Amino acid sequence: MVEASQSDTSFFPFVRTLGVLPNGQLVSFGTAGLLQFPEDYDVARRIPRITAIVNSANFKTDVGTGGLISIFGEDLAEVEATADTMPLPLSLGGTCVTSNGLSLPLLYVSPNQINAQMSFGLAGSVASIVRTAGGLSDIFISDVGIAAPAVFSVQGPDENLFKAVFRVENELLLSTLSNPFRHQEAGVAFVTGLGPVTPLLLDGNAAPNTPLSTTQIVPSVTVGGAAAQVLYSGLTPGFIGLYQINFVIPWGAPLGLQVPVTISAGSVTETFFIRIVEQ
Repeated sequence: MVEASQSDTSFFPFVRTLGVLPNGQLVSFGTAGLLQFPEDYDVARRIPRITAIVNSANFKTDVGTGGLISIFGEDLAEVEATADTMPLPLSLGGTCVTSNGLSLPLLYVSPNQINAQMSFGLAGSVASIVRTAGGLSDIFISDVGIAAPAVFSVQGPDENLFKAVFRVENELLLSTLSNPFRHQEAGVAFVTGLGPVTPLLLDGNAAPNTPLSTTQIVPSVTVGGAAAQVLYSGLTPGFIGLYQINFVIPWGAPLGLQVPVTISAGSVTETFFIRIVEQ
């Protein structure tokens, strides 16, 4: 196709030529040079849609201030991308998320899932929007609690998933049926959603080694119904949005294969099970 110049001047005639290469790619020739059209030049950008916002540790809708969240939906990003800088970026792979107007730090984006940190400055009813090149999603309303503890899962022996609960000896040992707790032993549970900390920490920043970032709300921990001593509750140094609770197995905890451990903070409780044996 050739389109003649609409200019009457004979000094700068302009002719544009549109051609198709053997691979099907469109190119345009003109006085400005050669222009190659990207393969998706005529593809309409689809508007993102949020279907759920959940706690990243257990995928329940209980979300806590400063905790890690996962956003599920459609067309949430055009590419898959993972953050590799600290502080976390507020835009990743052409996607950004705002909640009540605040930009959330992003860990990971893909067309169907976004992992982010809920802002320490948000609690209550929160309106979230995903922004991409396709436009703005509809507003998604969710409730953010001051605290909403949830225990992560990790891959253990035989590639099975176990709760991220560890016995404390010379090192951290994953709690399993073959690696049980005993009375008066210390344990560490890795969680998210334990809420604001002291000293205050900016969103998207890794927790410092000193001073430690301790939670303003100290969770209660019971083991088989018996109250456990909480040695530490706060952010894990070097990580973003990851908390840990250090606790002691009380003498009053029963022995057994499936002894319930319940963590309570705010209005949310989280229960997992451990094995406890005799000394």
